[in-house]
Amino acid sequence: MLGILLLNSKSAALIESEDTLRITRENPMESNEDKLKAFLGKLMDDGVCPGLAAAVCSEDKVLFTYIGGLKQRIPKQILMTESALFDVASLTKVLATTMISSVLCDSGQLKYDTPLQHYLESSGNYRCATIRQLLTHTAGFVAEQRLDAVVGQPDETLDYILGTQPIASPGTKYEYSCFGFIVLGKILERIVGAPLDSIARDLVFAPLGMDHTVFNPLQAGYGENTIVATEFDKTLQKVIVGTVHDENARFLGGVAGNAGVFSSLGDTVRFCQMLLRDGCGQRGNFISHERVREFSTDYTYNLETARGIGFLLGSRGATPASENAGIGNYGHTGFTGTSLWISQSKKMAAILLTNRVHPTRHNTTLLPLREKFHSLAFAFDETSKLERGV
Repeated sequence: MLGILLLNSKSAALIESEDTLRITRENPMESNEDKLKAFLGKLMDDGVCPGLAAAVCSEDKVLFTYIGGLKQRIPKQILMTESALFDVASLTKVLATTMISSVLCDSGQLKYDTPLQHYLESSGNYRCATIRQLLTHTAGFVAEQRLDAVVGQPDETLDYILGTQPIASPGTKYEYSCFGFIVLGKILERIVGAPLDSIARDLVFAPLGMDHTVFNPLQAGYGENTIVATEFDKTLQKVIVGTVHDENARFLGGVAGNAGVFSSLGDTVRFCQMLLRDGCGQRGNFISHERVREFSTDYTYNLETARGIGFLLGSRGATPASENAGIGNYGHTGFTGTSLWISQSKKMAAILLTNRVHPTRHNTTLLPLREKFHSLAFAFDETSKLERGV
């Protein structure tokens, strides 16, 4: 089981005074572990997010965990728990879509350099774009557009996206876009002949022992009290709990290649440990070493941002990585306040799951602080690691 550390100075009368906490945080003799605890506690104290779950792990051990704050602040307060499910937003792109692509690539059912016209009867303006370009955000899709404003029915989505005008020729421009991963999700469904959520469960989540990672958790039987809240929706006039926050994924029924996955800290640790073990999960080999190496290979070396297969690299461009992550680091972030980052050189991973969009997405103070989290996590003092198995 993951160890739990509950620490939030809002309720610190049970532990120590706020003044004592402040002195402790400024103590130059603090260990890296203490600094990381203090940093995470201060995120909640300063209103960066109501609650969070964080971990640092090696390939076979959980070295540090922290669970604190609130799953939900309004309309009622619900304490964060170890097993809470987070809407991980764009981490869906790596937890589900990229991993399914990797499994199918290993089996020969998907080839990264094959154009879309091979997989889709009508690939519109993107017939020459490749699967690799979808995975590296270089296929030419626009950065962002609300589908519910331009598409009548969900089953019209693919035709609409493929009919949009490319912003650039495939492979010539990096533009982070959910549209590419929505298209990729549809291609994966056609290859396998099943819905994306079923494919993710059978090919990724179950083999990796990620038993608490799902699309549409309410439909899967999870109660609202087990799920971390996201935004107060002005249209619905209620806080979103258990329904995907991303509007395009919501329009598509909660299952899409760009967003829709809900996961726990423990399952996200298991996923990262598979990456650190070069593709080997707790239940045996998952994907080949070659597929894992592609996650940290720079396929956009001629563009301003470094992207591997599915992942953002820390080597160039805007990135939340830190120098402490070492050479060959990579990861991904999610709009709701989630992130995972891998240090290949240190054989460590840092995971931060928050509800920074609760109750509003306009709270963006977490975004520039991700680099600080990674700096502290990857400087973790190995002599004081808390070695706990997952």
